[in-house]
Amino acid sequence: MAARSISVPVASIDGSVGPPVAWLPIGGAAAALLLATNDRYDYHRDELYFRMLRPGWGYVDQPPLTPLLARASTGLFGDTVWAMRLPATVCVVAAVVLTALITRELGGGRRAQTLCAWGYAFAGVPLLFGHILLTATVDLPVWAAVILFALRALLRG
Repeated sequence: MAARSISVPVASIDGSVGPPVAWLPIGGAAAALLLATNDRYDYHRDELYFRMLRPGWGYVDQPPLTPLLARASTGLFGDTVWAMRLPATVCVVAAVVLTALITRELGGGRRAQTLCAWGYAFAGVPLLFGHILLTATVDLPVWAAVILFALRALLRG
């Protein structure tokens, strides 16, 4: 039996409805793979450093967001490797969805969005950043959002 994708039409600012967004195939596969395999090896040196840092507004070599995410995740889900890497998985899945929204903004339909999202989700850098909580992991969804908002501003006036 073939799997069916869930697609939701998303209205733009002017009220017109663009191509539907295929949410399920976009975020589901990457999240499943990363969540199933992110505890296969021990802590990375950055993750050990995040465990050591006390909460603060910033550090000499780190912005405050990544250590805060690490502390919040291990506080909620326990001090485990899987819990430390959960924010990394969330960041990658958010970046995958934002990449599909960028494709939609450029006129891509469900197939184009799915192809773009799969290509991005299973590329080397997102897979690496989804398996290890690094400072650069948060950059993936942030820069994808910046690109999406810039495209919307340019294309929609």
